[in-house]
Amino acid sequence: MEAARNNIVRLDYERHDLFIHIDSHIEIESRAFSCQKEPDTVAWIDKYFKEGDRALDIGANIGAYTLIMSRNVGDRGMIYAFEPGWHNFYQLNRNIILNKCESNTMALNIALTSDKKINVFNYRDFIFGSSLHTLGKAVDFVGNEFKPYACQQILSYTVDAFIEEFNLRPINHIKLDVDGIEAEVIKGAQRTLKTPPCISMMVELNEAFESDRECIEFLHQIGFKTVSRRPNPSAFYQSETIYNYIFAKI
Repeated sequence: MEAARNNIVRLDYERHDLFIHIDSHIEIESRAFSCQKEPDTVAWIDKYFKEGDRALDIGANIGAYTLIMSRNVGDRGMIYAFEPGWHNFYQLNRNIILNKCESNTMALNIALTSDKKINVFNYRDFIFGSSLHTLGKAVDFVGNEFKPYACQQILSYTVDAFIEEFNLRPINHIKLDVDGIEAEVIKGAQRTLKTPPCISMMVELNEAFESDRECIEFLHQIGFKTVSRRPNPSAFYQSETIYNYIFAKI
């Protein structure tokens, strides 16, 4: 890892030079090493994302994987990066501009779930690069209630409504990591997932939740196969029931 220069460091991605702003201990200790932290996610992007593809990065945080996606789909592709938290959205935009990805990457400060409505976003903190914030109820990824650091009203869409309302071209790939409401997002993305152009998905699922197990069954029913299932490698928490799944139509 190169030393920080003007609070900017190189992301640990071998195929392209990508850089991120560093303004917190989480960014320097974790986000700068996103490829090392989640090698399966990076391998999925490198294998499945092709020139001209379109993808959703749902729960983009400061955009480490967004940037990798952007480089893989090239100028003819498009990445829609959804990040509801104001602090991470701020950094996400700075990183997109820093890497000159504006032409094929759109950052969106809205949440995705199963309903189109005004919702509530619950913050754990305002530290750049942090995670484990929640939409709707202040309930964490394992089902425990917590007291939010702050709450903010925010617009939420379904994937299907967003794509239909803005007449987007078909989506090829979806990355989904929203710390507990993945099942709600999938519920609102059923039309998109069923379309033939949508061929792969990476999603964090908690097998202790019946709703998440039902999501796995649904994805299998509509033609996706499980190509990878590995324990979540995040340093923020440890769980024997949370896995990073990669699904593909093969």
